[in-house]
Amino acid sequence: MDPASIAATTALNTTVTVAGLTTSHVVVAMPQSDLEAGLSILAAYASAANTLLIRLYNTTAAAIDPASRNWAYIAWIP
Repeated sequence: MDPASIAATTALNTTVTVAGLTTSHVVVAMPQSDLEAGLSILAAYASAANTLLIRLYNTTAAAIDPASRNWAYIAWIP
């Protein structure tokens, strides 16, 4: 996943296609390498069928352009 630049004190939603994911799934997502300092994961959920949404938040006073990185996720239906 390669999120766009995130403005200071702003959240950004990024979506990726995950075949078989439904809105009934609960999702936990983790980057497979460290996020840039000042970035936090606010949410990860199935926003639509086959669509994983990850919301990142920039806590700093400057824009951050996150690096492209692989993410891991776990999804289950409670």
